[in-house]
Amino acid sequence: MEEIPGLTGQIQIVLDKRQPSEVVTVKVETYEPLSEAVVHEVRGKILGYAKTYVGITINELEFVPNGTLGDKYRKGVVIDQ
Repeated sequence: MEEIPGLTGQIQIVLDKRQPSEVVTVKVETYEPLSEAVVHEVRGKILGYAKTYVGITINELEFVPNGTLGDKYRKGVVIDQ
């Protein structure tokens, strides 16, 4: 994600198993607020990458401010819902 301009490279993937089918929410940190045009472009890149290379469909994609998801040295945290 770091190669996409405007993104910090920090992401959080949340799988919600309370639904009949799992809902995948991805939160992506940005250095600063993105314009609607950039959001549309970046959203397409991320959704396409996830589907093509990881094999998942992202249901919700949220852009959050820098510092929201923690630092790059922290290991992944599992949030079971």
